[in-house]
Amino acid sequence: MTWDPRETISKLRKDLQRLCKERAFIEGQLANVNMALNSLARGIQDKQEREEVLKEIEAARRKPAGLTECVSDFLRSTHDSMSANEVRTWLERQGFDLSEYSQPLATVSATLRRLASSGRVEATRQGRNVTYKWIGDR
Repeated sequence: MTWDPRETISKLRKDLQRLCKERAFIEGQLANVNMALNSLARGIQDKQEREEVLKEIEAARRKPAGLTECVSDFLRSTHDSMSANEVRTWLERQGFDLSEYSQPLATVSATLRRLASSGRVEATRQGRNVTYKWIGDR
């Protein structure tokens, strides 16, 4: 019996796809639990207990590289055009901490405009709405 690399590649690709789906599900669950726990933690009367819960939430958050990289990764992973609001919602669900920005949507919009200026993202305007789609590095 000879080893068939195509068969191995096919099996590994299926494994990769399954694992990516599982990771996406788990990351979504983590984001949901983090958001719910964060909301509920605000109501904890005991300051020490509240701070402990908030530290746990912070420790559990995925530490993404940066906003531009996260936005690029998201647009690369989807084949749809996305609005700045949809991108912001996705970032929040992924656990990206936008609290350091005074105007998160404006920051996401500026990031998308810069990506469009660089030629990696295509911006499409329909009336007042603008959507963005990944077209690749040039």
